[in-house]
Amino acid sequence: MEREFNYLKRKPKIQGVNGIIYLPFFVKKSGEKDARENQVCEMENGHITPYISKVTKLYNSYINKVYGCTTSELEKLVKEISKLSAELDLMLKDNLYEIKAVGEEAQRQIASMEARYAHYEKRKPEIITRLAEIKSIIEMVDEMMQHHVERARDIFESHISMYWRGVLKVSDVKLEHFPYIEDATYASRELYNSNINETLRTINNSLSKGGYIYEESGEEACA
Repeated sequence: MEREFNYLKRKPKIQGVNGIIYLPFFVKKSGEKDARENQVCEMENGHITPYISKVTKLYNSYINKVYGCTTSELEKLVKEISKLSAELDLMLKDNLYEIKAVGEEAQRQIASMEARYAHYEKRKPEIITRLAEIKSIIEMVDEMMQHHVERARDIFESHISMYWRGVLKVSDVKLEHFPYIEDATYASRELYNSNINETLRTINNSLSKGGYIYEESGEEACA
C-alpha cells in the first residue's frame, strides 16, 4: 500500500516551474526581459506580471491535482474501513440471548451460539489490528502529503523570487521585494481534509468500541 504513495516522497515536478529549462539563471533573465518590456502591472495589493500569473496557475493546478490524486488513492482504504467497522458493530450488537428451547433444539442453539462467539473472539482482534494498521497508514500519508505540499510551495516561491530578482534588477520603478501572489482556494484540499478527518474519526470510534483507550499522546493501548 505504501508504494502507491511514493509520488509524495519524490521532489515535486511542477510543469512550468521547475526543471532543466527553468534553472535560476534563465528564470532571472525572464524577469529582466519582462521588466524591460513593461510587463509589470500595479495592483491594489502589490505588483504582478503575466508571467507570474501563468506560473501561479500552473502551481495551483499541481497542488489541486496532488490532493485529488491522494484522495482517490485513499478510497480503497476508506472502503475497507467501512466494511470492518460495520462488521465490528454487528459483533458488538449480537448479544447473548436466553435459550428458551428444550432438549435437542436447546443443545443446537447453544452449540450455534458458542460457535458464533468463538468466531467473534478470533475475528475481533483481527479487525482491531487491521484498523490500527490503516490508521497508521493514513496518518503517515497525511504527513507525507503536508510535507510534499510544503516542498512544492518552496519550489514555487524560489522560482518567483528568482524571477522577481530579474525584474528588480532592471526596473526603473520602485517595487516591493516580492510580487503579489493571490492565495488560492483548493476544492480538492477541502475534500481531502474532510475525508481524512471523517475517516480517522470512524477508525477511532471503532477502536474505542473494540476496547482501545486513547491517551493524550495519541497512542493506543488495549484496555
